[in-house]
Amino acid sequence: MMKNIVLISIVVALLFCSCNRNKTDGSQHPAITAQMAFEGVNNYCHSQYDWSAAADNPSMMSVTMGDETDAEYEVIFRSYTGALVHFHVDKATGKTRMVESVPTLGVDSTLGTIDILDYIGKAKPTIHIYRYGTFPEAKAKQLKAVLEKVYSSVSLADEAIELPADCYYKPRDRYRGTGLLDDLRKLRHGGYALGLTNKIIYYENEISPTFGIFGISYMGDRVSVISSLRPKTLQPLSDEDMEELMLHELGHAFGLPHCKDERCMMVDAEHGYKFAQTQSFCPSCKNYLTTKGWTLP
Repeated sequence: MMKNIVLISIVVALLFCSCNRNKTDGSQHPAITAQMAFEGVNNYCHSQYDWSAAADNPSMMSVTMGDETDAEYEVIFRSYTGALVHFHVDKATGKTRMVESVPTLGVDSTLGTIDILDYIGKAKPTIHIYRYGTFPEAKAKQLKAVLEKVYSSVSLADEAIELPADCYYKPRDRYRGTGLLDDLRKLRHGGYALGLTNKIIYYENEISPTFGIFGISYMGDRVSVISSLRPKTLQPLSDEDMEELMLHELGHAFGLPHCKDERCMMVDAEHGYKFAQTQSFCPSCKNYLTTKGWTLP
């Protein structure tokens, strides 16, 4: 009788362990959401493919959601060559089949599989914000909050930094914008650097060697600087104008050129100020920034 009780206890214990083990194994692969599928494929594509060809024409390359079935999501990468890569993401496991198709040739080929979980939650480059001189901390925090709505990794330095003395042009009381960009390059820390100043900045052009500007960026070089003052009137920009200026210059820092769409936030100011007529990025520019980790409405 005692022997039977011991055997029953062992069987129950084994069944309990087996159930727990199965439960643990299942929890290693949480259910994949559509957002997770897109994020994973988007991160994979940016780590594996060269996107520089799309710098002048962002619509040449894209990552978009495709069809959905009960078992999987489809995410589609479009290359500048016209080829498409279809990522079939298993909702239960994250295992992802990759199939390349060339519509012009009618050719499909299997590229293999990846685990989409390996590409979810990867840290994106941080946008580091720096206050120059006496730029108000409260306004910097306000700009940071706006930026965090469209880009999740943003930091604001606790202390203000000094404006470089060698960039100062005393006769007109303004700072050379390209010099500030060179200064900010040292502060990117593997990400992006955005400088905020309440001083006039300038750059040399055909109109003047010290032409006043609202902001300046090196396209794709991950640095931007913006001023809170209008260079002609010395009046402060409104909060809304300052926010749009910030997004415009960061668009350049992330690789966007000026846009021909007059309603797009990336429109060329042409030595003036056009943000009053812009409300958002055009679909093409929005698509490009989405591939860079932005979340735009």
